[in-house]
Amino acid sequence: MPKTITQRLQSANITEAAIIDETFDGISNEVIEKDLQTFIAALGRDDVLQEARAICGGLEEPEDFDLDCAKTLWVARNSWGGSTSS
Repeated sequence: MPKTITQRLQSANITEAAIIDETFDGISNEVIEKDLQTFIAALGRDDVLQEARAICGGLEEPEDFDLDCAKTLWVARNSWGGSTSS
């Protein structure tokens, strides 16, 4: 049976530890930027653009898509329809 984190730290004589949680801060810009151009190209399809507009207000043309909009879409990813997820 695995030891708890506290037990592992104690057995290693570690009395202080820091937890860095940046892994859980959502999607990073680097991850978004990697596929951003491909997604922007998909925004040329009316169905994808309309769905993105519904989630990310202020999106008139595919070229208006930016990292802020990408982050908004990422947060709302569970509410996407078929268009943006394919």
